[in-house]
Amino acid sequence: MPLILRAFRTLTAEADKLLGRHELGRAHFRALGAIALEPGATLGEVITTLGVTVQAINRIMIVFHKRALIRAELDPVDRRRRRLFLTDEGQRIFDEVMAAQLTVMRHAAGVCGGDGFEAYRAFVRALADAPPSRNAT
Repeated sequence: MPLILRAFRTLTAEADKLLGRHELGRAHFRALGAIALEPGATLGEVITTLGVTVQAINRIMIVFHKRALIRAELDPVDRRRRRLFLTDEGQRIFDEVMAAQLTVMRHAAGVCGGDGFEAYRAFVRALADAPPSRNAT
């Protein structure tokens, strides 16, 4: 198995277990993260951030609303827009899962040492900012 896939499996293993206990998946976690990292984002902004379809985000939002993981507030300037925020429960779940992933990353950073960790951060930043593959379907 390629190294990057093993690393991804290690990074997500505990997070997947925690999400499973909450009957949530990775897509839910990504959406929680988009809202957690940009409180007050509109649904359109979350869709753009995640690069998903309206249909995909609607399925996630139905779960979030039923479980009271997010709340929507009318925008004070444009009352046609609703701003999204995590509820305390939504924030708790996001923090719990993120903490599990940060534990794995901190361990890896400790193994790498200072210079190695800076190289890792530069690599991850470059990977995150890389243009999509031209061969993607």
